[in-house]
Amino acid sequence: MNQLFNSLVLACMFFAGTIAAMADALVINQSMQASTILEAFVEEKSIRVEIEVSLSDVPAFADLLPDELYEKLGNPPESHPDRIKRFFSEGLAFQADGKRLEGRLKSIEPRIKTRRDSVSGEPLPIVDGETPEKTLFLTLEYPHETQPKQLTFASLPRLPAGGSIPIGFVLYHLGVAMNDFRYCVAGSVADLDWADPWHSRFEIRTMRRTYDSPLNVFLYAEPYEVRVEVVVRPLDLQPFVDLGLDGQDSILPENYATIKERTAAFIAEHYQLEVDGELVEPVLDRIHFLRRTLKSSTVIDPPEELNSFIAQLGVIYIVPRTGLPKEAKLTWNFFPKKIEAIPGSATDEAGSLPTTISRDDPTLVWTNFLKNPTDVSRKPVESPPAPKLRWLRPSGFAFLALGAFLLAATVGKSIRRKRPAWAVIAMALVILGGSIWALQNSDETTIDENKSKKIVGTLLYNIYRSFDFRQEEAVYDMLSTSVAGPMLESTYLETRRGLVLKNQGGARAKVNLVELEEISPEPLEGRQGFKAEVDWVVGGSVGHWGHIHQRQNRYIADITVEPVDGVWKITGMDVASEERIQ
Repeated sequence: MNQLFNSLVLACMFFAGTIAAMADALVINQSMQASTILEAFVEEKSIRVEIEVSLSDVPAFADLLPDELYEKLGNPPESHPDRIKRFFSEGLAFQADGKRLEGRLKSIEPRIKTRRDSVSGEPLPIVDGETPEKTLFLTLEYPHETQPKQLTFASLPRLPAGGSIPIGFVLYHLGVAMNDFRYCVAGSVADLDWADPWHSRFEIRTMRRTYDSPLNVFLYAEPYEVRVEVVVRPLDLQPFVDLGLDGQDSILPENYATIKERTAAFIAEHYQLEVDGELVEPVLDRIHFLRRTLKSSTVIDPPEELNSFIAQLGVIYIVPRTGLPKEAKLTWNFFPKKIEAIPGSATDEAGSLPTTISRDDPTLVWTNFLKNPTDVSRKPVESPPAPKLRWLRPSGFAFLALGAFLLAATVGKSIRRKRPAWAVIAMALVILGGSIWALQNSDETTIDENKSKKIVGTLLYNIYRSFDFRQEEAVYDMLSTSVAGPMLESTYLETRRGLVLKNQGGARAKVNLVELEEISPEPLEGRQGFKAEVDWVVGGSVGHWGHIHQRQNRYIADITVEPVDGVWKITGMDVASEERIQ
């Protein structure tokens, strides 16, 4: 097969010269791994097909090869035009409204096989040291005179011995993917909606994409907020509110702001939210254009031109709270044309409960069935030990004796000469100063590894818990119980930065794990407290738009802990390393 590939490199350079001039640009596919990958693009005047053929599957496509390569596979000489005609009738054949389409070969060339994510099918970079797989890349075209209502995979390529080959495929209609990755099956029928290709469907339900609805509604209940999230296609709102999309095939970045503002206002008027039986008014938190895959939903940033048929907005409204409610009930009252049922879910820390909202049952209800919800309150930190007096330094004895002698002499002279009492006061201050200098507190705190781990672990936990609050003032108030004044602002900024998920439009992860791996404490010299090199892991998650996004970071830092106003607080932190581990 390697010899065949090398022959292909030379032969296709010549062969491509006669047909590649008409070749279309490669469009990134969204299929998972298979020996052969096929993408079919149903367009206004034709169906364009791009195929990445594994070398082991090349014999199934032999009819398309130049004569020299066809014969190298052990086939007898045969007219190339006749072979191509046979392929498009018995190999990869399409029927439009029951009529077989004539096909033609536009390009053929050797390529390196694209690595793809095993879930989403998104292309991945080549791994260092990996030997890329070689493939044969084909571009085919099937012209059609009218816009067919149905498209059928009439037949698929087979090996000469009659065996089928696995073909992973995605079918696009006017740029809209009609399915997630599936294995191509002969006889599959797709119904085409030319007015709105989002609603083009395979007749077999298992062939349809996961995100089949252009509208989703999600309800989240958390200790500090109840949240409503809506994923909506602006095109479905256009008949009800002018978003400037009439007759437009694309959405331009300069129109993002207007579309977002009008969409958020429209959606806010078409649902009601009750929390514990009381009608509340959520406020808009964020709104972004989204890119949704099987693996994630991410914010489109920077803005780019979007296909109007597939562009979707994620809108988030929140109701700040303190503590989990008993029940939250959302009533939805917007059902655009062709959308009779809206997928959604009610989510808390235990997970999501999928449901469907319909005209007959337009409610989405979350009920608090949590028996042992996570305690997100601040943990108490043990108090520092009380200061202890130490023996006087030898110099302190001398200073104290001198002070006492001077005080006695001054007091005696003041009494005899009736001098003012300020002299006595001055000498008393001298003695007091000497005593402070001479006496020492227990400045070297004796704290073992277990005790220091407990203190630092609790302080770090409370720092991350501070960011459960929505209001910045509340975050600062909570932080101030664990961090000394000068450290407050930098701790706020750095911790917030570490929790923010940029691809989620600035959403902040909720911390569910703070775990100290190692700590090495040493007492501070000359004052109470300790310094330690600390290695810890922080884990958090963000639930948005039906996905849970997990994150774990590892930190190593030198942390200084001292008593401030009678409690342990972090007074210094020097981060040596920060590593994303999940």
